[in-house]
Amino acid sequence: RRDGDPRAAYDVVTHPLNKEAVAVLPDLQEVQRAAKTVRLHEELCVLYVALTRAVHHLELAIDFPGEDLAKSSFAGIILQGMGVREVKPSSWVGEDGGEPILGRSKISAEPGRRAAASDSAARERRIELLAGVAPIGYVTPSRAARAAAGSEPRPTSELFKLADPARRRGVLWHAWFEGIAWSEDALPCVAQLIDRAREAGLGKIEPREAHELLGALAAPEIRSQLSRAEAAARLGAQPGEIRLLREGRFAYLRDAQGGSELVQGAFDRAVISDAQKRAEIIDFKTDAIASGDESALRERAEKYRPQMELYRSALARLAGLDESRIDMRVCFVVAGRSVELA
Repeated sequence: RRDGDPRAAYDVVTHPLNKEAVAVLPDLQEVQRAAKTVRLHEELCVLYVALTRAVHHLELAIDFPGEDLAKSSFAGIILQGMGVREVKPSSWVGEDGGEPILGRSKISAEPGRRAAASDSAARERRIELLAGVAPIGYVTPSRAARAAAGSEPRPTSELFKLADPARRRGVLWHAWFEGIAWSEDALPCVAQLIDRAREAGLGKIEPREAHELLGALAAPEIRSQLSRAEAAARLGAQPGEIRLLREGRFAYLRDAQGGSELVQGAFDRAVISDAQKRAEIIDFKTDAIASGDESALRERAEKYRPQMELYRSALARLAGLDESRIDMRVCFVVAGRSVELA
């Protein structure tokens, strides 16, 4: 809000964005820096009140701030305010007659050093919205595909229904595919897949679920999409000339009606040949669809065209390629089939 007045109208409204999105929005970077300054000032005021209310004794448990105390963490601020320049995890720090001590041993400190930074600069910094800045739209590849298909927006409650078998399998298999480079390499075993799912925070995984993925990887068309040799042949390159991108996150601005639009997302897999100035994008889908129904496969793949075209546009920007030199392929892993979008 302008001038920090809680009764004033909002100058800027945004939701949290990842670093890729923020990197292409310099105005938003300044807004976030200003907002962070105001928030830190308010939190430091609360911390000051908490620290100064003790009458006889105060004990404060803080996170280990790391090796660099100069970083702006509250733990680092407190330790530097006590004159501490070095501390180890699981240790305690105190003051004895104004001099910092660690455990029973004296530690190095700058005598007399105390935090005395003025907060006037923090009070002066407020969120400002540059005059004449038009609102920025927001689109993701999956949202573009739903809009093109005329699908209704999903209720918020559905976003958390990982217990749904189809949704759960989609999230799980995408996490597993992210860890697979080339089919010529040794594929992960069941135990490794279960460990990887646990590390990704997907909870308990049954061995049966891992066996389902390994069975899908045995399908010739799926192995072809994961093959280094066959990918190189498709791009007219040598196997050693190609590079692989997995879960490539991106964000860029594009012109839209009435202003600009932020496009943000991540493509599953891309193979690039810089020598041939060509690339291919592969998107893995876990749709339940019959492997022998060519018409249904083609129709389902076409529904994903808007999504794939946004991926292609993002990869063209990332790799410096012409979009016409990038092939798009939808890989239906449950059916063991892939469909190329011309």
